[in-house]
Amino acid sequence: MTMRKDIRGKKRRGAIADKYSYLFDKQDVATMFYSTVDYYSNVGLVFRNMDSGEYKRMPICSRWNTKRDDWYKKRYWDIHDSVKDETKVTMLAIGYDQRRMYDLMEESGWGGDFYGYLMYRIGTDISAFLKRLRSFYKRKGWEWNYRGFAIEPYKESGLPHIHFYFKGGWIADIDDIVRLWGWSKPQGIKVTVRTGGQVAGYLSSYLKKAVTCVDGNRVHLLYAYAYFFGVPLYRVAYGKRKKEEKQCEAVEIGEKEIPVSEPFVKGNWECVGTDIMGTGAEWDKRFLPFGSEKRMSVEEFEEGYGVKSFENTDYGGHYEETEERNA
Repeated sequence: MTMRKDIRGKKRRGAIADKYSYLFDKQDVATMFYSTVDYYSNVGLVFRNMDSGEYKRMPICSRWNTKRDDWYKKRYWDIHDSVKDETKVTMLAIGYDQRRMYDLMEESGWGGDFYGYLMYRIGTDISAFLKRLRSFYKRKGWEWNYRGFAIEPYKESGLPHIHFYFKGGWIADIDDIVRLWGWSKPQGIKVTVRTGGQVAGYLSSYLKKAVTCVDGNRVHLLYAYAYFFGVPLYRVAYGKRKKEEKQCEAVEIGEKEIPVSEPFVKGNWECVGTDIMGTGAEWDKRFLPFGSEKRMSVEEFEEGYGVKSFENTDYGGHYEETEERNA
């Protein structure tokens, strides 16, 4: 919890890891991630309609909300729309040569563990590979047909590998792929050709494995480090869905957008606080307003409404209060 408060933002955490890798270890990362998953899975956001005065409590739409699948439904349609109607889509599964990467980690002086080392660098490795591959296509005069990727852990080791996907039935020769990727042997590369619908199903199922990121008191380190370093678990190059078709509605709060799990009716909404979602019981219309240490009723909040401005409030730091009122 200390790290979650004091080291906010993936850029700051990445800078600390780069310069002072010995300042944190996997236990720190796992503890911080565990509290984050607990927060997103159990805490909801409370919204007030500025026109009607109506209140709504919504679960958070996040890949780290392990109690809902809204985020994963949206990922399916993002991927599906990027290759829909395609009869041939090539999937390229590629990973790391573990022995070589471990030696590189030792040479670099990395002070953390192997999972952290790979997840710290995987985003840069993906970008470099795509840049080199695109230059290769340009020299050959080929159409650039890349559509996206998804990261998945191996079942046995839990280490990461990447599934790239491309429109069409071919990418390049295996030897060229090995050379351009640079971190795997030929036997670590697998190429398959599927339809667009099959690709969406496969990749979204790989992403949905993240719902097992926390199992009791056990934390999957790949996902913990993905959160810690801000690693995107997927990217789609084309075909993103229109906003009105999204499974998760994004509500603007000041200069930020908060994703929620259910669409709003028409109106002007603002986020005013948080509350534990509970186990299905009807909401008692009480919540913890931002900037307050006391849980209060909607009526109590209305009485003091307007005294404080809730716009641009940091809405992520109320976990301790929600724990106390449920003790």
